[in-house]
Amino acid sequence: MANILDAILNIAKDSSQKLSASTNTHNRLHAAGEPLEDYIKDAFAGTFNLDTTTKNSKQSQVFSYGGGKNNPPDAIIRNGDAIEVKKVESIGGIPLNSSYPKAKLYHDDPRISSDCRNIEGGTWSERDIIYAVGNVNGANINAITFVYGNIYCASKECYEKTFNAIKEGILKSVDLELESTNELAHINAVDPLGITYFRARGMWGIEHPLKVFKYLFQHNTQNHFELVAIIPADKYNSFANLHSFEQEAQQIAALKIEDKQVKNPNNTAELINVKLITYVL
Repeated sequence: MANILDAILNIAKDSSQKLSASTNTHNRLHAAGEPLEDYIKDAFAGTFNLDTTTKNSKQSQVFSYGGGKNNPPDAIIRNGDAIEVKKVESIGGIPLNSSYPKAKLYHDDPRISSDCRNIEGGTWSERDIIYAVGNVNGANINAITFVYGNIYCASKECYEKTFNAIKEGILKSVDLELESTNELAHINAVDPLGITYFRARGMWGIEHPLKVFKYLFQHNTQNHFELVAIIPADKYNSFANLHSFEQEAQQIAALKIEDKQVKNPNNTAELINVKLITYVL
């Protein structure tokens, strides 16, 4: 089973750190993020520089879900973690649109597709999720940050509490013709003719992990390339390829593995043991 350790090594061995051109000519927004998604999938599957047929075959073995256009996540490793890819140009805020931050990916999440829900027989209940944030300038990747959702985001109850409080406030209005929706509100008959409707959506965002975890790693724009991975220690120690990864990592001078601690997103008085893995050129 592929995992984040494979992705780290494959990226460290890739000398280009460049994105391929998008093949999506119909949707400009999706076309902008598609090359980074492809790069991240190549990293996890070990499919850099393979021809299309061989790449597709290998990736179908590595991933049980290849992502959708409008629903998270962007990929799920077969019997493994979910991956959500975000393309940015700076270390400011990251737009998440209508999906609140995810500590984990849950089977009953209404925002995932039925195809995602039914992978591997549909028997799964939750998956760990990796946020893969790429700082991109044109075709050049300046930085990639991997961070697990359960050390980056609060529990789903935290976000749902805020969402539901706003939604309930709208529902209490007696002057609105409301339709059932997963969004904040769908209001019909706004005008006297009853032909105009209004949709209210939650637009979520989160700070870049390089900003959130600046006490672990200092981002430097003068570096040619930065790879930063923050992995909960118990997750790191569970990987079957841990020993071979650490042996190979010792042969790569720029690759460092350190023991660190981060704040618990649900209780900042508690600290969580993590592995900080960096590869800086």
